[in-house]
Amino acid sequence: MNCIKCNKPLPDEAVYCMWCGKKQCYTPRQHVRSRKGQGSVCYHKAKKLYYARVTLNRKRIDVGYYRTESEAWTAVNKAIKDNAGSNYNWSVQRCYDEWSKAHYPTLSKSAEQSYQNAWLYLQPIAGMKMRDVKTSHLQKCVDKAANNFTRSVCEKIKSLSSQLCQFAMREDIINKNYAQFLQLPPKEEGGGTCFDDKEVEMLFAHDDDDTVKIILILIFTGLRPNELFNMELRNVDVNERFLRGGSKTEAGRNRVVPIHQKILPYVTYFYMQRQLGQVYLVTNEQGRKIDLNNWRKRKFYPALQAAGITNQKLTPYSCRHTFATMCDRADVDDAAIIKMIGHTTKKTTEKFYIHKSDFDLRTQIDKL
Repeated sequence: MNCIKCNKPLPDEAVYCMWCGKKQCYTPRQHVRSRKGQGSVCYHKAKKLYYARVTLNRKRIDVGYYRTESEAWTAVNKAIKDNAGSNYNWSVQRCYDEWSKAHYPTLSKSAEQSYQNAWLYLQPIAGMKMRDVKTSHLQKCVDKAANNFTRSVCEKIKSLSSQLCQFAMREDIINKNYAQFLQLPPKEEGGGTCFDDKEVEMLFAHDDDDTVKIILILIFTGLRPNELFNMELRNVDVNERFLRGGSKTEAGRNRVVPIHQKILPYVTYFYMQRQLGQVYLVTNEQGRKIDLNNWRKRKFYPALQAAGITNQKLTPYSCRHTFATMCDRADVDDAAIIKMIGHTTKKTTEKFYIHKSDFDLRTQIDKL
């Protein structure tokens, strides 16, 4: 016999050519059918990809599409090893829904609202399978928020992402918390900003606007915006000049905040104009509780612009910073400051809320 490739003479029983190494007989490759429970891989001609799936607990589970057969079988083996169940293909949205059902009842209303706001920034990946989400996907959501908002918003997005990853780990969907690698924007020195004396005067000059009245109430009470928006009429006493409310921490809940003489007319104004059956001190045009995000965009910033205030770093929380700074400048007793603002020690107040201006520093140095 001769070689089928180089045509050189070979022994009749030769399997390979001793000259070129060509195999002399062709043995058709037999397709080995995978056994039950091993999964399957097939080639999708239209997509030109290999499709992998497994059957567990008598339920077929789609694993996904892959470029090579080897990658598809690797995914099948991993799915079987991880004992993928009905939650294997859960989307980020489904994980959030399942997590929130168990987690939200344990939170305060303000904490629940902050997580709901953070979830809005994860919407671009809500339809993705949770097992496909990596740090890069989460980082894009954080970066998008960082372009428009402060670090605190990004921190809440990271916190929610971490909670979802931990939930998915408990459900054996993923085996790593990818949120721990997220990079947040740097902290702003001083922890925020506050209104200066001139800007406060400009607000008083435009106090015919209801939004300006609310801003001034926030400045002279130190309440968080949502604490004021959750303030019920039954917790307001305009005769004794105090508000009772608060949230977030044990020290901040149900605290008594005195009403300054400068804002007493504004508090009285809102108190007297509430109609029978309304619950909250300040409301929106429909008589319902104010949504902070909506109020910040549609009321707070336009009101500042109308008053001639151009400082773009100011936020609703700047009112709280202003209150702490004014109290410190007026030498208000430390115990009174932390009690009104809802902290346990003045260390937190000084670190994040009290801002020393150039004038304050000059005043202190002149005491020498």
